Amino acid sequence: MSSKVSVNLDEFATDEATLNSIIAELLKPNPQFWIDRIKKQVNLATFRFAFRPLFVDNKYQLPLTQPSHWHIVLHENPKHHHSIGGHDLVYVSYTWSTHILSDYESPGISEPQLGNIGGQWVEPFILPADPYNLIQRTGYACMDEVGNSGFSNGKRGFCIQSTGRQANAEWSPTWSPFYSCTYQGNSPGWTVRICESSVVLNTGVACDYDTALGNEVIKPSSEHVIQFICPSYRDPLEPGGLYSIYTAPIMEQLVHAEVTITCVQKN
Repeated sequence: MSSKVSVNLDEFATDEATLNSIIAELLKPNPQFWIDRIKKQVNLATFRFAFRPLFVDNKYQLPLTQPSHWHIVLHENPKHHHSIGGHDLVYVSYTWSTHILSDYESPGISEPQLGNIGGQWVEPFILPADPYNLIQRTGYACMDEVGNSGFSNGKRGFCIQSTGRQANAEWSPTWSPFYSCTYQGNSPGWTVRICESSVVLNTGVACDYDTALGNEVIKPSSEHVIQFICPSYRDPLEPGGLYSIYTAPIMEQLVHAEVTITCVQKN
């Protein structure tokens, strides 16, 4: 992928002397600063790729690899320009690449154009030139129910989904059928995430890594125990200690694996 990443100067000091000193500092060679910013920009595509079936009909996930598998090349020194969306920016151009390892069938399931050796596919994507403060700059328009304080009609229960592919390996498929709470479970090499849903917390069945009750990577052909702390007391409607797990075909692709999921009381 060829792209640009930037620092948006629109929100910096308006007096010319201060702004010029900021620009001068950003124009100095500082490769690690820009590489960190590139990683932030690329990571913004994680959710879209992990839940691709919800955005594109008849297609499955094309998950990003872990950052340790990324190759980033900066193509120039930082430049100061005004031409990206009319914003005042200091930016660099770069190329990002990675290699995805999977089983033989996965590429064609994730994207039909990749079903044959030599197949190619261009995934259309528009990433913000400056990847920071995205929620604030969009007027909080890109928040999900976890971050929405006005969320209502929450559902108490648990949802088990394949939310992220943690193993870039031939035994780990790039796709998973368990991308929503309608059909639940976990595929090999994907994270199984257990979320609390609460009327009191104004949350539904979505959660992130930090707020999940459990995050585990399941490997094939192994016994695995997933434990999480039972939900605590919240009010008379949610006394705590109770939980439910939907009985969809959980872990159906884990051949010869035994997975136990238990809720333990907090001391």
